Amino acid sequence: MASVFAIRTLQPHRLVGVVPVGPPSTIREIRPHVDELVVLMTPEPFEAVGNFFADFTQVEDRDVVEYLHLAEEAILKRTPFSATS
Repeated sequence: MASVFAIRTLQPHRLVGVVPVGPPSTIREIRPHVDELVVLMTPEPFEAVGNFFADFTQVEDRDVVEYLHLAEEAILKRTPFSATS
């Protein structure tokens, strides 16, 4: 949801959410916040997202911080879309 809210602030023309696997309650929570939602699986019972991936290695905090900084740089360098471009 954090990524959906962050991207919404950029005012995209259309926002498509993609969730590989999640419980039905989470899918219901996300759906109203995106224009389209692609979901591969909503298993019942849903126990843990890691159960559905061959490799669900933990991401280190420093890597997340690095990716967030890279995303921020990309946004700051972004040229606003213009209908005349």
